[in-house]
Parts: sequence; C-alpha cells; structure tokens
Amino acid sequence: MRTLAERKAVRDQVKGCVSCGLRAGCREPVPFDAPLSGVGIVVVGEAPGYKEDQEGVPFVGPAGQLARQWLTRVGINTVDVAWMNVVCCFPNRTPTTKEVTACRPNLTAQIEYLDPKFVLVFGGVALSALCPVSTKISESAGYFWRPSYKTSAWAMATWHPAAVLRNVSLEDKALEDLEYFSLVAKEEVDPVEHVYCLKCKKNDVWQYHSCGLGFCENCWRLSVK
Repeated sequence: MRTLAERKAVRDQVKGCVSCGLRAGCREPVPFDAPLSGVGIVVVGEAPGYKEDQEGVPFVGPAGQLARQWLTRVGINTVDVAWMNVVCCFPNRTPTTKEVTACRPNLTAQIEYLDPKFVLVFGGVALSALCPVSTKISESAGYFWRPSYKTSAWAMATWHPAAVLRNVSLEDKALEDLEYFSLVAKEEVDPVEHVYCLKCKKNDVWQYHSCGLGFCENCWRLSVK
C-alpha cells in the first residue's frame, strides 16, 4: 500500500505545477481524488471545469455528476474509484496538445502512484494522452488496450459525459461500453480473450502484454506515434 507521504508528494507536485499558461487563469491545479485505501479503477477525463476549479475536486460539475451516475448505473461503487484529468488546470476550453504535453509528468506521477488494475478514459483528449497510437473515440470506444505509461492496467475509452450532455444520442453507446467495462473490471470476463484491434477490429491482437498494446501487428506498425 502506498504511504500518506507518497500521496501528499504526488498531490503537492500537481498543486505546485506551473508548466503551462493555464496556471495563471485558474484557482489552482486539481489533483486526483481517491480513497486512502487504494483503488482498482482510475477514471481519467479531459480537464477540470469551473466547479472543479472552485472546489479543487475532479468530476463534481455537471459532466462529472453524469459520469458518477453512469458508473453507479453499471454497478461500480464510485466511492472506490479514483478520479483525475490529463490536464490539471481549468482551461475553460479544450486543452491544446502543448498543454497536455506540459501536464504529462503530473498524469504519469498520478497513475503510477494509484497503480490501478483498470483505467476508464473519457473523451478524445484523454484518449490521445494515454493511448500509444493515434486513434479516435469513434474508432476505439469499448475496446481494451494498454496505456502508454508504466502500468499493468487495462484501459478502455468511451464518450466524454460532456459530449453526451451536448448530444444525448451518444449516451446509449457510452452506457453499453461502461456495462462491458464493469463486467471486465469485476473479473467476470478476461479482457485478453475479448480484445480486438482498435484499428481494423480483427481478432488478431499482437502481443497483449508487450508493445502491441491492443493492436494487430500491421496496424501497430502503421499507426505508432
């Protein structure tokens, strides 16, 4: 189990970050929120919203509340989940690639500290930050893969709840993905036996536990960043 000193060090790293211009326009960076007892699931979103910036806690605004409702609906206890974002400061817009890159040390430190078994990724910005190849939510939602950081976790992406608030027709697909994520996270299904290539959707995923990371060999070689 991680120590309280390690937890404080990671949170202090995030709160003290001034790596990009977003720090000047927010109250303070928002670090992960997680129970002291440890977690098996980490939920990763895009960035804090206005309410998150004011309260210093991720996923408490309208989109965050919808995300919590979704997880409860599919049988995941939100109290036992860690919540965080790929960008830790409130941008009041979609974060740029430069800002995501600047915040990457915070993302890495938080995921490595939390050491989850599963990572649930909401939205394209978080997907691009965590997935080792270039792909879109429309291509990869509902498929399991390995994140590009030092973790043995399985990750799955789906539509961001903020996107669903703008386009409610996406909700059925997001809930379908979350039902499957919940099933796998409860260890009722082995994701290795149900992984398809994120690009071509063929059941010939290459090297589950090595650099293939959920892609067939051909798509991996064509798509690697």
